Amino acid sequence: SWSFVTFSGRKAVLITGGGTLNGADGWIASRLASNFGLDVTVRADNAVTLADAEGAALIFNSSTVNSGNVAGNDFEELIVPLVNVESANVDDFILSDAPPSFGNGAASGVDGVDITDEDHPMNAGLAAGEQKFSTNMIQYHWAIPPLDSIVIGRPPGNDGQATIYAIEAGAEMLDDVGEVLFTHPARRVFFGMTGNDGAASYTEIGVKLFDAAITWVLGSAVPEGEVEVTDLAVGEDVRISFTTPVPDSEHVLQRATDLQDWSVDISATLTQEGDSFQFAAA
Repeated sequence: SWSFVTFSGRKAVLITGGGTLNGADGWIASRLASNFGLDVTVRADNAVTLADAEGAALIFNSSTVNSGNVAGNDFEELIVPLVNVESANVDDFILSDAPPSFGNGAASGVDGVDITDEDHPMNAGLAAGEQKFSTNMIQYHWAIPPLDSIVIGRPPGNDGQATIYAIEAGAEMLDDVGEVLFTHPARRVFFGMTGNDGAASYTEIGVKLFDAAITWVLGSAVPEGEVEVTDLAVGEDVRISFTTPVPDSEHVLQRATDLQDWSVDISATLTQEGDSFQFAAA
């Protein structure tokens, strides 16, 4: 087996119920680390504070949280990208306009999402219409999206609710008389389609939608390139250093199955020449 540690300096705060990881939250933590090069810090919903988000590249609020435990933290005030799954925290993070348009909830028994926007990068290149994102019928969370947002997906057959939508930095949330209530300082994503356990049963489409959401909210592009390591013995450490051609760009290393010709599937932002990563065979 292979293990690795990233030295990207990019932290993701994953907020879960009690600070534990069910199968879905475990998948999310692993994906954020392996595919986006993020150093994932898991924090309990009843213990997380704004201080935990200091220096973070991403805050991810799972639907396994008790929403009331998270509500007192004004994460929406931070210039940090935020992904929220828990519908009952939509009002706390001001991810919708105020009443009468405000609404949210959770329901069960879906394995698909209706893609409604074919142009936004968060649609992962999928065609409009229902797309099966889970191998099981699962719980999902929904919200009434604000006017200043882009709806990517809705529950099948329900045009009034949204399970995936994007809020751009600078988007304005309105109060009940149409006045600006709040302006978001960074990108936000509502990703209710995953529910409490959906990520544990993602199809290829589910993975694509998740990756597209994280890529968009982080606001980073991944240039093409290749780094290859050969003849690495099990238990041997190696440090890979390379120079970034573009500051603050992402580089991806792909893993092969052959021990004699391998690399590790991660990505991370390089902010200066000579940034390096260390991988270990275990």
